[in-house]
Amino acid sequence: MSKKKTILAAFVLITALLLGGASICSAADITYNVNLTIGAGSVTGHIVTDGTTVGFGTNNIVGWNLLVNDGFTSFDINSSSPYSAYSEYPVDNPALSATPTQLTFDFDVVSNDSFLDFVGSAGPFAPGYELCFEASPNTCWSGVPAGAEQINYFTYTGVGDVTLYTPLSGPQVIGTVPEPATTALLGGSLLGLFGVVRRKFGKNA
Repeated sequence: MSKKKTILAAFVLITALLLGGASICSAADITYNVNLTIGAGSVTGHIVTDGTTVGFGTNNIVGWNLLVNDGFTSFDINSSSPYSAYSEYPVDNPALSATPTQLTFDFDVVSNDSFLDFVGSAGPFAPGYELCFEASPNTCWSGVPAGAEQINYFTYTGVGDVTLYTPLSGPQVIGTVPEPATTALLGGSLLGLFGVVRRKFGKNA
């Protein structure tokens, strides 16, 4: 085999390994990391979808684990709890969209009363928290203007309810997928190997 063909074969092999490594690490579900500041509070955690990026709707969110902090207290809204729920309106919410790397909510879509809502409590009729992305006014909590991320504390009695919100407009990224460290490391290692092969055989090619 000539030296040029050896270099080409090495490049093809490395490319195949890179693509193969990426497919090995991939899965149908997509986990979007959430890291938001809302008023004096924050939300960290993740939202999991079934991998749908076209025609994204209510049934495409399959899990969530969101640590809500109102500046004083933290509460975990977790889909594994029987006292946690998720809702969205309308079913094929035009405000909500997904790509393989980003989950986005458009706070300007008000014509369909669009919202995205996660809620959890410690038990039946127990206090809890709500995380809501609201395009239309008052769709999640009364008194909040259109276009806002909200953290709401509720008691089910209407006493001691606290709302934190940040006004927003237009499409805003609410979750992201970081580049897998293993794929990046594999890519760097294999590309380094290709450099060695090229230096070894490329001088007189």
